[in-house]
Amino acid sequence: MGRLAVIAGLLAAVAAGCGHHSGSVPPVTGKEWNSVVSDWAMHGKLAQPHSCAATVVARSRVVPAYHEGMPLVRDLDLYERQVCKPGNVWAVKVGMSDREVVTLAGAPVPWMSGPHCWFYRARQPGTSIDGLGFCFSAGRVSAIRTAVHG
Repeated sequence: MGRLAVIAGLLAAVAAGCGHHSGSVPPVTGKEWNSVVSDWAMHGKLAQPHSCAATVVARSRVVPAYHEGMPLVRDLDLYERQVCKPGNVWAVKVGMSDREVVTLAGAPVPWMSGPHCWFYRARQPGTSIDGLGFCFSAGRVSAIRTAVHG
């Protein structure tokens, strides 16, 4: 019986994953990203501190109603660059929340990203890969797309 318990424990640990488990971190809520937009609307600038994740989701959700060059979009782009740290796009996996993606990969290329998919520049030596796109469903990565140059 002892060996079966150990094997069952090992299988449970493998099934649960090690360290960073996809699906365990919730997506950014509507309340979080709306607070970014509301802050800007009330003050004409981002006067309160906001997380990188809430700012990136807000930026991705305001298009196409707001577009490049508009003050809100410009201010969100600048704020993203202040609060978001670059990361490792290759660590992103299907099932991760938008919050996890931003934590791991940083902010996407803003003018190439929207409410459903975010694009990151990502070179892989020895290949023609020059970017990765992460598409979301209900705040979680549902597809990863590879961009290649010809």
